[in-house]
Amino acid sequence: MKELLFEALNNANILTTALLTFVMGYWVVVLIGVLDISSLDVDVDVDADVDVDVDLGGHTEVDVDSDTGSGESISWFNNVLLFFNLQYTPLMVFLTFWIVPMWTISLIANHYLGNTGFTLSMILLVPNMIATLFVAKFGTIPVARMFKKMDEDREVTNPIGKVAEVRIPTRPGKLGQATIHDTNGNVVTVNIISANNNSIAKGAQVLVIQYNKNERAYLVETYQ
Repeated sequence: MKELLFEALNNANILTTALLTFVMGYWVVVLIGVLDISSLDVDVDVDADVDVDVDLGGHTEVDVDSDTGSGESISWFNNVLLFFNLQYTPLMVFLTFWIVPMWTISLIANHYLGNTGFTLSMILLVPNMIATLFVAKFGTIPVARMFKKMDEDREVTNPIGKVAEVRIPTRPGKLGQATIHDTNGNVVTVNIISANNNSIAKGAQVLVIQYNKNERAYLVETYQ
């Protein structure tokens, strides 16, 4: 264990160890309820007329207010996102599948090469990052399919105005989940947030009021 800690903290592996610490720390605070999986949003501007909104709890959306040339570049960018499953996979899930194997390979490569220098480790990191991108791509395929299915279910069933049962409780400012039974007998799971900023316990009946695009969740209130 001491040897592993020494390898992880030496100059050759310090960068990948820092990245690993970041993603592991994120999942710890998610598990203890300090953050939701969708708590962090990243806005990326591509050119001057393109806004890319990456939601950690859901998908990546691209809004284009540009001419044909910019539209073609965004089409290419969308293809890249689709290729790496980022249109359906939460960003932090993808980063986890990318950084964990990247750190592992970095540790093994630098150990067997006897490298403890930062400069050589940065050179080795480039092919490592590229290779593990593809590891992340294939590793997130089941996750992307799951989130895609959740979106398809949401599109089939319009939850607004329906009564749902809370499965994961929601607290002020925190997302929860509820299930809805549609007329076809399907059970649809949706993210919810209290419209009144109140806590709603598991098993409670709630009325779905409207969809909050910023939170990517439905506003609900207790139904009696």
